[in-house]
Amino acid sequence: MKKFEGVLLACDFDNTIAPTGKCLSQGLPFTGVPEENIRAIEYFMSEGGYFSVVTGRAYPAYLHLKDLIPVNCPTALFNGAGIYDFAKEEYLWKRDLPENITAHYHAVMDAFPTLGMEIFCWDKRVFAERPNIYVERHQLLTQAPWVEIDRLESVGEPVAKLLFEDEYEVLVEVQKFLLAQSWIKDYETIFSGRHLLELTARGATKAGAVKELARIFGVKQENIYCAGDEENDLSMLELAQTAFVPEDCNPRLKDRPFHFVGPCTRHAVADMIAVLDEKYAQHR
Repeated sequence: MKKFEGVLLACDFDNTIAPTGKCLSQGLPFTGVPEENIRAIEYFMSEGGYFSVVTGRAYPAYLHLKDLIPVNCPTALFNGAGIYDFAKEEYLWKRDLPENITAHYHAVMDAFPTLGMEIFCWDKRVFAERPNIYVERHQLLTQAPWVEIDRLESVGEPVAKLLFEDEYEVLVEVQKFLLAQSWIKDYETIFSGRHLLELTARGATKAGAVKELARIFGVKQENIYCAGDEENDLSMLELAQTAFVPEDCNPRLKDRPFHFVGPCTRHAVADMIAVLDEKYAQHR
């Protein structure tokens, strides 16, 4: 029996597997995935472990990254709203935003005149309304070009997720506004970065996606491990047997009972796999 058989490690991408924070905040270019992380992931899989990327990125925003990271599991996209099998080129799991999203969308955009928005469909299409500097920087990071529109009705397809983008203080008020609405029961809303506020369908979370991956591969709860650095990772971090977090994470995660490793800017995932290597050497 190989060391990591029946073990699932689900990792966030941005600022967990690879440092991208300055790409968004300062518009700097993406520097790639630390080689130490790649070697550690390959070792983990060679010993029978299941490795999956669980990211807030949309399908078109992850396409140019998928071959940089070795995986042997489908990828959870859209903050858990979809699970995509790149080997088979098909979705295994999808959670559309509600059909009555249009009225709710306009209520938010009307209340916050500086708010920028990206609208992500299940295919390669991305749309933007009132693109501001954060929408533009996000596009530079994701390399997923958008088409500017002036109303959600222009999209005309089931939508995977909405991404509100503005100054942090504005997004805090946007989230308060959302949580005060009676219709918020049909949605999930969570920060995925200081200038990024996600809106997905109820139940479309990273934890939901990890549970589905564990079901597909027959992984027991005690062998589920997750890694992330942001508030949108909390649902899967709280699900995990051990939750790994880079030390340069969002400060809001610092007071949680997680297993903190070195910074993402070094090779945090390699540090996580080293911990699992020691643990399973003792258990098996």
